[in-house]
Amino acid sequence: MLVADLISILISCWGVSSMVVTPVAGSSCTITDYSEVSKVVSSCTKIVLKSFEVPAGKTLNLNLQPGTFLIIDGTIKFGKSNWAGPLVKIQGRRIKVSGTPGSVFDGQGAEYWDGKGSQGTKKPVLLRVNAHESEFYNINLLNCPLRCASIGGSDIFLNGWTIDVSEAGNLGVNTDGFDVSGHNMTIINSRVFNQDDCVVVNRGSDMFFQNIYCKGGHGLSVAVGIDPTVYENNVVSNITYQDCIVENSINGIHVKTVKGGGPGLISNVNYNRIRMMNIKEFAIRIHQDYPSNDKKPVGNVPIDDLKISHVEGNMKGPRSSVVEVLCASGACSNWKWSDISVTGNKLPCSMNYKPSGFSC
Repeated sequence: MLVADLISILISCWGVSSMVVTPVAGSSCTITDYSEVSKVVSSCTKIVLKSFEVPAGKTLNLNLQPGTFLIIDGTIKFGKSNWAGPLVKIQGRRIKVSGTPGSVFDGQGAEYWDGKGSQGTKKPVLLRVNAHESEFYNINLLNCPLRCASIGGSDIFLNGWTIDVSEAGNLGVNTDGFDVSGHNMTIINSRVFNQDDCVVVNRGSDMFFQNIYCKGGHGLSVAVGIDPTVYENNVVSNITYQDCIVENSINGIHVKTVKGGGPGLISNVNYNRIRMMNIKEFAIRIHQDYPSNDKKPVGNVPIDDLKISHVEGNMKGPRSSVVEVLCASGACSNWKWSDISVTGNKLPCSMNYKPSGFSC
């Protein structure tokens, strides 16, 4: 099938057949070399990325025009450079981005992994998205050097992504799958194989995560308090994780607030129908002493209205415990938990705040 035919079919399926193509006369809107990116992105609203390599220390900057439809139809690799990245940046409004089968952004992580993550040599983020009213389908990220996908903006829908850093093994550190900040965000039907948070919400509201499969990392997370001063950057509300599977991970569910960070609030976070397999340390971990983990919690970011229900699975390992809750005095309230059944733990629960409907 010709790429043009594929584009026509996908556009028809998405109901955007009225999207107008505005290429420069005589130019191609298919990118086969990094040198073509700037011209095509500035002149086309239907774009195809084929296979090519991005030079070391450069960002594949896809600052798309409103209404652009982008197809990723190849393997895109990146020259090695010890810098912060990102290797790819996609931004725009009302854009639609889709990967064809076999297409991939390959971060060449084996050239960076040193077992030290952000504490070792400088490593780039693979992908940063800043978009509004936009959709992203079937994106494949392979071998992220450090964090994989930083997703920001509003009214964003992601479906069918695969993030795979499994090749890194123990050398992969700080390889977050999805780092999410913004408003009205949805991620569904996606898979993450990594060594850190599978999905982590840092700030924002009205987010929905469903049918996410996580393997090898730190679980389904909320991490708040990173900004040292601005309250609005440390607020998370109306977050739902539903129908997800977490396997061979350190944690299943993980909510953490940054001790010594700025003021903020976590409210109305819901975990529902979460299946866990071979969790190594905590099926559910909620703590306000991150990242020092010194058992001295601070309440700069209160956690209110945390609902957890229909969690089941098993644990494996000498340090396994079903629940750890470590709250600062008065900083946790209105938690409702029910139908939690996780077996195989070697250590008892540890809780200094007890939600209604649950006891170990």
